[in-house]
Amino acid sequence: MRPASRRRAARTVLPGLLAVLPFTVLPAAPAAHADAKLTHRPIVFVHGYRSNSGVWSGMIGYARSYGYHSDELYAFDYSGKTPSDTPIEELGKDLAQYVKDQKLLDRSPDGKIDIIAHSMGGLVARAYLKWEGGTSATTSFVSLGTPNHGTTAAHPWCGTFVDKQCEEMGVGSDFITALNSGSETPGPTRYATFRSNIGDEPVDEMCDSLVWGGYAATLQGAENHTTACLAHGDFYHDDWTRERSLNFLQEPSWLSGTTVTPRQVYTMCNTLERLDGPDRWNEAWVQNCQIITNRGTSATVIPEMRVRGCGYRRSFLKIFYYASNSGLCQVDVDVEVYKDSSQWSTTTPKAAREADRAFNITAGPFGPGGPGAFYSRFDFQIWGDGNDAGGERIKDVRVTPTTVVP
Repeated sequence: MRPASRRRAARTVLPGLLAVLPFTVLPAAPAAHADAKLTHRPIVFVHGYRSNSGVWSGMIGYARSYGYHSDELYAFDYSGKTPSDTPIEELGKDLAQYVKDQKLLDRSPDGKIDIIAHSMGGLVARAYLKWEGGTSATTSFVSLGTPNHGTTAAHPWCGTFVDKQCEEMGVGSDFITALNSGSETPGPTRYATFRSNIGDEPVDEMCDSLVWGGYAATLQGAENHTTACLAHGDFYHDDWTRERSLNFLQEPSWLSGTTVTPRQVYTMCNTLERLDGPDRWNEAWVQNCQIITNRGTSATVIPEMRVRGCGYRRSFLKIFYYASNSGLCQVDVDVEVYKDSSQWSTTTPKAAREADRAFNITAGPFGPGGPGAFYSRFDFQIWGDGNDAGGERIKDVRVTPTTVVP
């Protein structure tokens, strides 16, 4: 018998696809210094279906603490047009007009913007990027829980609560097909996606119960990240997701030659990979990353190991269970950091004993050190529920470009 599903109230499907609880709508734009040149590249936040700009209040507060100024943070609101029969492509035109009306390109220090979008808002932003010339104006784009390839969850709901936007989010819709035709990540814009489902979960164990599977939320050519087990409306409330989203927008001076973002940070990861123990008693998906922060002429390195979907099998049938209070996921890891092909730093072994299927292990920070080429090496074992069949793997992560300069 499988353990009870760890559902939360926030995961309940409300009438209408990808709905969230209503919040106060934020002002269309900061009022002060409406024509002043900004210090940092502005961020435009785009909400989802049956939602409004108020959902970004916490994320905007987090961005201020990260180093952005209030007049650099904009929440585009189209709540008066969702749900409705207004096509998502039309909402992309509205977003283009919003960017123009706020004079964001004129006021930005480099004439560009960044975008963070949730759920259907990611499709609105992608329509702007693909069909409204948005790639020439947007340096980086982040989607949180966006059904980039449509979602099967749209079909049963659209049969009852029919509107065009809901239909367009369905798998194989004309809109999704057109949006993904050619390149899924067009132009010079950098793309990142964040999802909470890996893709191999049974329906009753999905974290995001609205964007089914893992592939649905990814983009070919993007940096695709997997969060902890978050409900659909929790992405912009989760501090790890907030920080990693903002980290992706940063453009360190050693890469760009300019300083238009508040932090000098750069993250590089390998791909998420499924790992089994020798006899398949244990299973986890693992992604190894390193986060480099540069201050002046010195660099600091933080290796991060992301464990997702961690669990174990029981009985001769090898029935799989996710880690929970009834059975832990256990990880031991050694991390070494290399600089210019020589070992720079190493940690004492780090261990995690988690009653959770998704968690992170960080080491360091290592440094500071002068300019150089950095990469991290992870040597780790994973156990589940006390089984002694550990899955040992060695993974390297290299940062490109490899040279960190003042």
